Amino acid sequence: MRTAEQIKAAIAELRPAGWLLAEGVDGLMCRVMCKDRVLQVIVSWGFGWDHVSVSRANKVPCWDDMIHVKRICFEPEEPAYMLAPPESRYVNVHPHVLHWWRPQTAEIPMPPREMV
Repeated sequence: MRTAEQIKAAIAELRPAGWLLAEGVDGLMCRVMCKDRVLQVIVSWGFGWDHVSVSRANKVPCWDDMIHVKRICFEPEEPAYMLAPPESRYVNVHPHVLHWWRPQTAEIPMPPREMV
């Protein structure tokens, strides 16, 4: 994951389409535009994981939204993934949110290129 300073710089470059809303020790919250859509983004890096949540007010983010935010938060060659955990581990705080995940101390296995 990019550093907090790099993410904040990328958000600032999006102005007027990017706004830093809050910053803490282990994360930040911002709004960014993707085309004509406002995305709420929460970035965190605690518990050994890089994590980015992306939400829209009335609809689940689309692929373009997710890739736009991934480019802001991660390096171009850095893999991150969306995860479908066991249903017993679901936590639904917002009905229209998707997440990017990346472990900080393990490499993400990649499928053969022909399958991607």
